[in-house]
Amino acid sequence: MIRAGAVVLAAGVWTRSIGHSLGLNLPIIPRKGHILVSARTHSIGNRKVMEFGYLMSKFGGQRSVDEDDEKYGVALVFEPTASQNILIGSSRQFVGMDTGVDQQVIRFIARRAIRFFPVLANVPLMRAYTGLRPWTPDHLPIVSAVDEVPGLFIASGHEGDGISLAAVTGKLVTEMVRGEPTCISVEPLRYDRFGEALNWYENEHELHGEGTG
Repeated sequence: MIRAGAVVLAAGVWTRSIGHSLGLNLPIIPRKGHILVSARTHSIGNRKVMEFGYLMSKFGGQRSVDEDDEKYGVALVFEPTASQNILIGSSRQFVGMDTGVDQQVIRFIARRAIRFFPVLANVPLMRAYTGLRPWTPDHLPIVSAVDEVPGLFIASGHEGDGISLAAVTGKLVTEMVRGEPTCISVEPLRYDRFGEALNWYENEHELHGEGTG
């Protein structure tokens, strides 16, 4: 057994399962996304490009796109790498903990990418992979102390923004653990803020057959 004065629960899509063992009901759902990786190629672009529809898809906005793109949350993300590969995304699906690659979704992502960068039609794909984003009903992370479990802090639910929000999340958690005033208000990020959204989560949870343990 390891004893600590403070414990930070930052387990991504597994946060709810761990929280459940402590008597907490945290509405964090895995939301799968696909990424395509091109073979090495000459420079097509030297910076990351993301269509605005990526944010609309993330936050549940209605887009004027193909029915399949809307269904699978497909929106362009184009990111060159130092090794001259290109990362191409993305998609958003609620499929529980399934991390399998869906060939149909890959086709939809490729089609969307070619619309913005026609030259990609001649670039071979090397591989594709998926990941699970920790989603919350209001699209904000949970960064919070837990009243019922003194010394427990949660930092999870960032969905696709974990890297970009890492610095401020770390600062907030440090300030909370030390009992200091936080650099920004953490009230909107509390673990117990969801209210009626929690009922929606429970229904969605049953639809996907996810376990609670």
